[in-house]
Amino acid sequence: MLDPLFSDYFLRIGNGVENHHSCNMVKLSPNIILPFEEDILSLNNLINIVFPNLHNYIEKLDYMINRVILTPKNEYVDQINNILIEHFPGDTFKYFSFDEVLDNTQQGMQADFLNTLTPNGIPPHELILKPNCPVMLLRNINPSEGLCNGTRLICQTFEHNVIKAEIAIGEHHGKRVFFA
Repeated sequence: MLDPLFSDYFLRIGNGVENHHSCNMVKLSPNIILPFEEDILSLNNLINIVFPNLHNYIEKLDYMINRVILTPKNEYVDQINNILIEHFPGDTFKYFSFDEVLDNTQQGMQADFLNTLTPNGIPPHELILKPNCPVMLLRNINPSEGLCNGTRLICQTFEHNVIKAEIAIGEHHGKRVFFA
């Protein structure tokens, strides 16, 4: 269920009509601010507030798919995703990227360096997933079939090089797809 007051508040910020200081900064309402304690502890507190009782979401996937944590940098997204996937019930499945360098003389060093990069629109070198965890497409694969940038899916089953998922929202909601 969506929170209309929170949605309206964000719309007012986006439309530039929310009260702000002279330096064009919006003062956040105290009821949406969490006190900072320590990096991991504070992130866990945030996750527990945004996704309370994470283990119960398997029966209410629509409820979970409407919740998000927004961050200003991709490195924070990866950190939050790693913490979230630890809290998610089920066995983990790991997928690794296949990077190759053209100059084989320094392949080991260059491949290791490539594996540390996470540019926009590219998943991390090590992708860790669990059954029923949500994912978001980062590229347009087949827009006419509902597989476009921003599409949210729910992972179902995993094979060595294949992920079976279901589109979670939109016109193609419920459609099952495979990624290889």
